Amino acid sequence: MAEDYILEMKDITKEFFGVKALRNVNLQVRRGEIHAICGENGAGKSTLMNVLSGIHPYGTYTGEIIYNGEMCKFRTLRESEEKNIVIIIRSWHLSR
Repeated sequence: MAEDYILEMKDITKEFFGVKALRNVNLQVRRGEIHAICGENGAGKSTLMNVLSGIHPYGTYTGEIIYNGEMCKFRTLRESEEKNIVIIIRSWHLSR
C-alpha cells in the first residue's frame, strides 16, 4: 500500500557561497500528522522551511518538493501561499 504523504521533500541541498547549509535532506509528512523542526542554531531548520515556502526560490537548491501529489517549483512566497503552505516562525525568548 502506498503511503499517503501530503508533503515530501526529497534530497534537498542548498548552498550559500560554497557552504552546504542543507545536504540531501528528506522530509515526509503523512496527512493528519503534525511535525516540529527542532535543532541547534545553524542546523538548517529555517533554510529548509525557506526552501519549502519559496523564499529560497526553485533553482537555488537541488531536490524535489511534492505537495498533494504535485511537483512544486515555488519561485515566490506568494506561490507557496496559493497552495496553502504557510510557515509560522515562533522565536522563544527565555528570561531568568
